[in-house]
Amino acid sequence: MAAEDELQLLRSQLKKSEEQARQAAQAGLDLLRQVDELQERLDEQRVEMTNALEQDKYSLQKEVELKNRMLESLQSEYESVKKQQKQQLEEHQEHLERSHSVALSELQNKVGHQRPGALLLALRSKHGSVLLRFRF
Repeated sequence: MAAEDELQLLRSQLKKSEEQARQAAQAGLDLLRQVDELQERLDEQRVEMTNALEQDKYSLQKEVELKNRMLESLQSEYESVKKQQKQQLEEHQEHLERSHSVALSELQNKVGHQRPGALLLALRSKHGSVLLRFRF
């Protein structure tokens, strides 16, 4: 019976080895499934992140375009106001020059028609504290 016991022992060991091989194969399949699931999740996250980055990129591009249009508008408005103020300054300067010319002409006419003392009094009354001295 020793041969039969040995045969039984070998069959038991074979069955045990086959069970261990089956368990190892099952564990390998489980690991492969887990790797596939992880790869799938990684791919999904990569797609989500790529989409999010594309949306952010699009939003930032639109924001930059808007700010560039605003900048161009402000530059145009600045140039327009600058031109307008320059024109107003030139008109004001021309007005002052005409007023000065008229006043000078009036004074020259008075000088021709008045005595020196009267002219001095007229200038003092017109210009307040301005003292003009003439030598005659």
